Amino acid sequence: MYPSHSSYWDIRQNRSVHIASSVGQAQFMLTGYTHMIEPRPNEWLLLCRFADTIGTEHGSRELRELRQLAEYLDKSCFEGLNGYVNPVVATEIEKEIILRSAPYYAHGLGHDITPAARLLRDYEQNGPVFTQAERNLILTYAYFMGSIRDTEQIAGRMAAHDFSNRDIAAACIAIEAVNLEWSGLGQMEGLEMGAAKCPTLQFSFENCEDPMKVYPRFAFYPTLFPHGGEILQNGVVIRPCPDAPGRWQSDLWKIDQTYAAPRYYTETGCGVFHLAEYVDIENPQDLEASVNKGCIIPRQPEDLSAAHRKSVRGQLREAAREVGQCPSQKRTARDGEAR
Repeated sequence: MYPSHSSYWDIRQNRSVHIASSVGQAQFMLTGYTHMIEPRPNEWLLLCRFADTIGTEHGSRELRELRQLAEYLDKSCFEGLNGYVNPVVATEIEKEIILRSAPYYAHGLGHDITPAARLLRDYEQNGPVFTQAERNLILTYAYFMGSIRDTEQIAGRMAAHDFSNRDIAAACIAIEAVNLEWSGLGQMEGLEMGAAKCPTLQFSFENCEDPMKVYPRFAFYPTLFPHGGEILQNGVVIRPCPDAPGRWQSDLWKIDQTYAAPRYYTETGCGVFHLAEYVDIENPQDLEASVNKGCIIPRQPEDLSAAHRKSVRGQLREAAREVGQCPSQKRTARDGEAR
């Protein structure tokens, strides 16, 4: 049973209240659904990022896609793989997110990312190989750069764990340069960014019967956060530079588990920051200051088989099922069984 999304029961009015906006219905559905799949954080991260592409102009079709996607993710997940989405499904969702969110997609400036998606599927036929951030970077690079050979090299090096933080930052900078060219901007330095509250998935019922109500962005991201840091409205995480008051440095990872080119920011007061120059990625010390692994869901251990790995919760359920089937027999735990 999946959560209702079209209405809620108002105990004060003693009646059912219809949620008119498709965006509101999507967020209300996710509010309950993400609690149902809490042990698998990468799944609700992917759902929330997909839902963030929905607008009131898209109507119920987008909502149906989100609901089907939520149900499919829940039914198709690998047994016991806490935090790891079925990679074939994840690649398709990631592809859709990039196509919807990339600038000027409707004008045909972006490159075809179907070969890159096929490449990921070939790598991950038998289980997860890439993290969510790595999948996003591979497909985004293919969209902006268009070089299949370079994309294949990046994917191969990531699969071999031979793609460093410096390589990731360089790829993000290259993507940003093309983005600027398509946007007709010479540089991003000086652009203004506002700080945002630490994201959680919250739903406001106020004016929910208005079909054009504007809801907050979908966000239900990890609560781990660097001490003294800030989140900007675009999901970039920044921290103050200890040796330069009013100057901040961004992390390589955004709060939604995707990558961004590390930059410096200058604070102008009242939670407003201006973009400054790139972090010197050739300087290991400067780059290391932009690598915050506290918010990142760790990669699957290489010594565990994706097909046979079981969670602690799964082992406990299996043990309880065995006890329930044989209540009167005394058993000793055999090798491989839960004790």
